[in-house]
Amino acid sequence: MNFIPNPKITKHVAVSKAVADSFKEHYGIECEVHYNPIDIEKPKKVLNLISATRLTKEKGKSRIIKLAKALEEANIPFIWNIFTNDKREVIHPNISYLNPQLNITDYIANADYLVQLSDEGEGFGYTPVEALILGTPVIVTPCEAFLEVGVKDKENGFIVDFDMNNIDVQAIYKSKLKFEYKPLEDNYDKLFAKGKSTYEEDKKKNVEVQCIYNYTDIKLKKTITTNDKPYKIKLDRAEYLEGLGYVRING
Repeated sequence: MNFIPNPKITKHVAVSKAVADSFKEHYGIECEVHYNPIDIEKPKKVLNLISATRLTKEKGKSRIIKLAKALEEANIPFIWNIFTNDKREVIHPNISYLNPQLNITDYIANADYLVQLSDEGEGFGYTPVEALILGTPVIVTPCEAFLEVGVKDKENGFIVDFDMNNIDVQAIYKSKLKFEYKPLEDNYDKLFAKGKSTYEEDKKKNVEVQCIYNYTDIKLKKTITTNDKPYKIKLDRAEYLEGLGYVRING
C-alpha cells in the first residue's frame, strides 16, 4: 500500500520502536516513539459468594435476585457460584451455575460468604453449619433453625430480613469477620446408651428411594433422573438427599 504523507504533517509518532522501525523500513520516514499511556484504576476486591440450593420460592429465589441487584446498584463487583439443578432460573451476569455435588467444602472454604436465604421452615441449617465450621461467614434469613445452630448477626455472618429491606451491602462487602465456631453437641451416643434410639443401626440399612429432582450421584457415578425406577441406598444418605430435595424415601 502506498503511503502519501500530508504535506502539513511536521512529525510522525509511533507507539513503539517496533512500529517506528517498520514504518521507516516501508516508507523511509522517521518516527518519534511515544508509548501509549496506561492508567489503571486501583482494582476493587471481588466478593465471592456461594450457595447450594434449589432456586424455588421457599428457598429464597426472589431474595437471591434482590441481593444480586443490591450489590450491583452499590457497584460492588461479585461472583456468585450456585450449585443447583435449577440453572438459569435467575439470570444475572455475575451468577454462575454448577452441577450439584455432595462435597463442596473446598468451594465453601474459598468463598467470602455462604448464602442461604430460605423461608422459615428449614429443619436444620446443614450448609450454614458446614460453612461456619470451615471459617466461612454466612448470609442467611432469620430462620429459627439457622439461629438455633449458632448464626449470629455481624459475628459470624449477616442475618437479613425476609423482606430483604435491611441489606447492608457495604457492611457485607467491607467486613472481615473472624470467629471460632463450635458445632452443637452430638447427643446420639447418649440416646443409644439409654436405649432410646436405634438410629445408628438403622442408618446403615438400605432403603428404597425415588428420584424427584434430577441430580448427579457421585457415589453411584451417574445422573439420576425422575424417570428412573426406585433404587436402594443407605438410610443416612437417603435422608441427606431427601433433605436436599432430590429424592423421596419410599415406605
